Amino acid sequence: MLSSILISNYNKDKYIQKCIESCLSQTYSNFEIIVGDNESNDNSLKILENYNLKNIHIIKKKFESPALNQLDVISEIFKKSKGEIIFLLDSDDYFEKEKLRKITNIFKEHKLKNIICDIPKIINFDNKKIILNDLISLISKNSNEDIDKLFFTILSPQKEIIYTSLANINSSGDSFVLVQRIKYYLSLIISIENANEINIVFPKYLFMQKDKFVEIYKKLNYERISKIIVLIKKTEILLRKNTTMHLIITQRFLLNLKKTIG
Repeated sequence: MLSSILISNYNKDKYIQKCIESCLSQTYSNFEIIVGDNESNDNSLKILENYNLKNIHIIKKKFESPALNQLDVISEIFKKSKGEIIFLLDSDDYFEKEKLRKITNIFKEHKLKNIICDIPKIINFDNKKIILNDLISLISKNSNEDIDKLFFTILSPQKEIIYTSLANINSSGDSFVLVQRIKYYLSLIISIENANEINIVFPKYLFMQKDKFVEIYKKLNYERISKIIVLIKKTEILLRKNTTMHLIITQRFLLNLKKTIG
């Protein structure tokens, strides 16, 4: 089963080598690497061109829209991919060596699965490795429960989404935490094969939100989950580039999420 690793890059020469090496070090060997480069003006391309391997392909192209260029790159290189399983990797990130093997085995064992997503357990923050929950406590004054409630407001009227976000999103850190928590809930939904498993995976401290979680679970399908993943990626890019606009970006994200879920 061929896997395609899609990497978007722009001026990440400090990280691109570790990124590529992590792919080449995989215990699963049947894969191709496709790198989309948005006309980097650092040493990225020189580093990439040193990898003269048949399973590494470099696509160089200028993508115009600044806020969305990473998504444009991914869309472009996706068209060139040949794999049955698609892996997305940022050029300033890397894979653990068992990543491809573990994910491929999951798809083989669960043939009805179309998407698998995860969230990072450890993040490099200010040159230090920090557990995600510890990082959340550093950048947000809100509890996980306060932030989690925002996810469940997507079943509420638009006005309630706006009011709740005004009360709970006080910084770009809060916005970051919200996106990570929604990725977490999305990973839970994807992991569930039938509604009976919800009692096992759903956090007990959020028991009052369980019915809403079940409703969201029933509304989601492959197409909607795919759209949400793209929406999350777009929102993360916007938050990194426009930290002072975090509230507006977050509100639009939640409203678009509501629209996507239906």
